[in-house]
This record gives sequence, C-alpha cells and structure tokens, in this order.
Amino acid sequence: KDAYDALPVDDSKNSEVKAAYEKAAKEINKQFEYLTKDLGIKVEFIKDDPYKNSDEMFEDIINNKRLKVFQGGEDHPFLGEVTKDANGFTGTEKFRAVHDYFGHFVNRNQFGKIGEETAWVDHSKMFSPEAQRAITTETRGQNSWVNFSGVNDAAIAKMQKGNQLIKEGNVTEGNKLIQEGQSEFKFAEQKV
Repeated sequence: KDAYDALPVDDSKNSEVKAAYEKAAKEINKQFEYLTKDLGIKVEFIKDDPYKNSDEMFEDIINNKRLKVFQGGEDHPFLGEVTKDANGFTGTEKFRAVHDYFGHFVNRNQFGKIGEETAWVDHSKMFSPEAQRAITTETRGQNSWVNFSGVNDAAIAKMQKGNQLIKEGNVTEGNKLIQEGQSEFKFAEQKV
C-alpha cells in the first residue's frame, strides 16, 4: 500500500513505463483473442458491477461460457481510448476480462484480499517480465491499496455479511447489504 502511494500519479513520459505498458497492451490483446476465439468465452461489457461475488462469475463462465466485465472508469493513458480495437473495446476493458478469467476463474481465486493477490500471482505468469511491471501496478498495487489500507474495511464487511445472508436464504437483506457495501467501496487512484 505504501509503495503504491509513493508512485507518481502520472509517470507516462517515463520511457520504461511507456515500454512496459506497450508490451502489456500487446500481450493483453493476444490473451483476449485466445479467450474469446480459442476458448469461445463470450465477453459482455456492461456499465455496472456485473457480479455480486466471484462464485457468481465462476457459475456464469461454467454454465453459459460468458464473462461479464465492467466497462467504464477513468481513461487510461496507455490502455484507454488510444487502444480501442475495431469492436470499440479498450485495453483496460480487455485486461479486466483476461484477468478475471486467467487470474480468478482458472484456479478459482476469489475476489477479495487474498484472492486478488493470488490472481495477480497466477495471471502475471502469463506476461513477459517487461509487461509484468505494468500489470503489477494495475493489479497488485491497486489491490494493496484497496484491500490492505483499511479504507474499505467497513464496505468489505457489509459485502461479506450480505453474501453470508444469501447463503443462509435471506436473499433480500443480503442483496441490500452487498449493494450498500459496493456503493461505499473506494478505489485506488489510477497511477501510471
């Protein structure tokens, strides 16, 4: 968390940063093509948080060969609008898809503190050392701030309680707590 805080907000003029993100963008595109064409996973980009929890995402992939991915957020200088493909998808959106599939789904790494760290470990192995520098900032750095700084402890507790209530059969109250937690959740400032 402290290392992420210490990063400059915009180091996009740094040639090493630029090279790492350019390499990552190329590798993300290859992974996305493999995911959608070779594995046949239908990726749907949507404007809202697509799943209440990782189990819901896993079930969607298994039962429907579909992966819903959040579309939106801040424009990224290397993975944003400048990287839109013929379908209108940005590098950020495609990265979210490949990270959710290869980082979370393949080894069933849950969302949350430990699952995000493990997803980073698993998914980073699919990148070259140069590209790993960029995707580490995008995943491990942000996860450290979001999940280990304490800023989201109350929101995370609400979402966990909501998921527990759903498992116990109290779906309405569980969904209400999850929505409250999601609306209170704070994300790390994007750093490049």
